[in-house]
Amino acid sequence: MSFSVARVIAAGVAAALGIAAVAPPAFAIKPFYAELEAKYVKPDSKEQNDIALMIAFEQAGCTICHPGDDKHKLTRYGGQLAWRINKFDKWNKKKIQEAFDEVGALRSDPYDPKSPTYGELFRQGKLPPNPMR
Repeated sequence: MSFSVARVIAAGVAAALGIAAVAPPAFAIKPFYAELEAKYVKPDSKEQNDIALMIAFEQAGCTICHPGDDKHKLTRYGGQLAWRINKFDKWNKKKIQEAFDEVGALRSDPYDPKSPTYGELFRQGKLPPNPMR
């Protein structure tokens, strides 16, 4: 009897480890938000798109990358960033900016080749799509 219980426990642990190895960890990290804001928000600009983006950033906060209040879930945009940077990169500004550049070149809808890139959305004064916003 104890042999089968040990197998069940071992199988559960193996499954949990397998799931954890597939998805990158998601953490709301303030230096990432600050760098994203520094890259795209232009507080001194009088351009309509820049003003709209500044207001959107202020209202959205962490929901640019995280849907709702759960900081362990990611939007598509946040998921793309999570494959490139993690919590150990939070003080590496160069790597963070490189990740923003790479993700900024990706289409906001991977199934629509005519969709704007994330960078184009930001330049238009819009945030990436978030189903919870």
